[in-house]
Order: sequence, then structure tokens, then C-alpha cells
Amino acid sequence: MTSPAAHSDADPPRPVESFFRAISTKDVDGLRACLGPAFEMIVPQQPACGFRGRDQEIATLNTLFETHPGFAVEIHRTAVNGDEVRTETTATATGMEMAAVVIWTVDPAGTTISSGRYYSEAVRREGPGDHRVHPRSRPALVGAPAAARHAIPEVRQSRHA
Repeated sequence: MTSPAAHSDADPPRPVESFFRAISTKDVDGLRACLGPAFEMIVPQQPACGFRGRDQEIATLNTLFETHPGFAVEIHRTAVNGDEVRTETTATATGMEMAAVVIWTVDPAGTTISSGRYYSEAVRREGPGDHRVHPRSRPALVGAPAAARHAIPEVRQSRHA
């Protein structure tokens, strides 16, 4: 469990904040600092896309930075419960939009992210105001390496009342 002094329940622990900040600036050293060496990405709906290792996560993100330089992420909600942080985000780039929820686990010392459970779907907008998630497709990352299909680049924080 993270120390109560490290963060309030209203704010994500520093490693999760640092992760999104590093993605937004494409800061590889920052990514390395906030991910534990044995970091594990779990993708329950596509188990073959999961992996272990901080270096793999960084390689995955670098691939996305190179192949989708216009990516941006908007954080809609964050919830903290002990050592778990849940984030709801939308990632966008030209011609794509992905909705994602990630359940992050922060190590007992509260210094690095030890794992993430990644759930995502492509968003299909049928018309103005229609925000339904397409039930079966992930067209935005077709052709990307399998391990790269889960990552989220640049971050925009939104404030919802």
C-alpha cells in the first residue's frame, strides 16, 4: 500500500502521474523511472498482447510515438484505492479514437508502477453526440506490433465537475 503522505485519495500516486507526464512529453527516462523493472501489462480481452518487462513497455510506447506522432490522451477520471489507481482515458490521432480503462498497481513503496490491466475499444461515432464504442474493432492500430496495441501517448487532462 502506498503511504498516505504520498498522495490523497483524490489524486493518483506519483508514479501514475509521472507515467502520463512522461508519455505527454515522450520522455523515455521519465517512463523508465516510473515503471518497475518487472512491470507487467495484462490485456484480459487479448491475452496475447500482454507482456512482462519495463523495457517492453518503453519499446511499445516508442513505437507508438514514431508511428502515431499526433496521438493525444485525455484523462477523464482517476480513482485511487490503496495501491490501485484506475484511469479512464480517450486516446486520439488522425482517423482514430480509443476509449480505455487501466487499473494500475503501484508497488508497496509507492515509487513505481508494477502492473497495469488494460481494457480498450475503438470508439465509433455514428453522428453528433453518439459516443458508442464499436463492439469488435481496433482499426486504429492495425499493423502495429501486437504489444504496441495497448499504449497511450500524449496526455490532456480534463476537469469534469
